[in-house]
Amino acid sequence: MAAAACTALALSLGACGGGSHENTPARAAPAADRAALVVVPDVTGKSMDTAHRALRRAGLTFTPVFPGGYSSGYNEVPCVKIASQAPAAGELRPRGASVRIVEVTCRKAYPPRGKGSWP
Repeated sequence: MAAAACTALALSLGACGGGSHENTPARAAPAADRAALVVVPDVTGKSMDTAHRALRRAGLTFTPVFPGGYSSGYNEVPCVKIASQAPAAGELRPRGASVRIVEVTCRKAYPPRGKGSWP
């Protein structure tokens, strides 16, 4: 009779022992869910082209942010690098997730003071 009561209670609560799941180990994600996760590559400090290629290769999309003036499309900037990224390198994200990258001109891209404009 006690076994039948425990079985009925287990069906309604999910387990014997009062229904507490504090000691129940977390279930691992199914293999299909894990396969859909990708590691975010480290693109900070890399050139714009190299960073874009690495993110695409990893199966991620990206959202570039341009704090400088070259984002208008009127300037021909010879050197653009990634200043920061979010999420950080090494984090797991679903395939197709977006990575926010901050693109800035390289220091060497600026003409020396008083020396004119871009070549």
